[in-house]
Amino acid sequence: MGGVHLLIGIGEALITAATVGAVLAVRPDLVYGARGLARPLVLRGAGGESTTVGEPEPVAAGRSLKPFLLGGVGVTLVLAGLVSFFASSSPDGLEAVAQNEGFIEQSSDHLFGEWALADYGDVGGIPVGVAGVIGVGLVLLIAGAVAYAARRRSEIPDETKA
Repeated sequence: MGGVHLLIGIGEALITAATVGAVLAVRPDLVYGARGLARPLVLRGAGGESTTVGEPEPVAAGRSLKPFLLGGVGVTLVLAGLVSFFASSSPDGLEAVAQNEGFIEQSSDHLFGEWALADYGDVGGIPVGVAGVIGVGLVLLIAGAVAYAARRRSEIPDETKA
């Protein structure tokens, strides 16, 4: 099951990255963190003249993303750390089908079955809330690394300007 969920997660990440990338390419003003990054559209005529259209709105001076980001992380941690304790204890879809169809006895533990996060929430495992907070931390690290790489890429000088 872990492999299936890993593939689903990777697929969702790719879809999200493609969607956000497309929105940033076309309308970066719609993405809160990307406001002010849009370059003005320069129209070049047949005679060599150029016209600048749609100057991007400057980001208001003194406004910081920190409160927004910290608030988002706080809400996420509350949801992952506290609200997750109220999640359903019913089996997930695959396990429910295996029980209903009578082949649950044929299942076996996966390769990482003895790891700390393998079966969180059970006796002896990591509590659901702790696993949720660990998951949030991992996602933030990965997203931060991607954002850092994207920011570094945007700092590369544009060779087309001359």
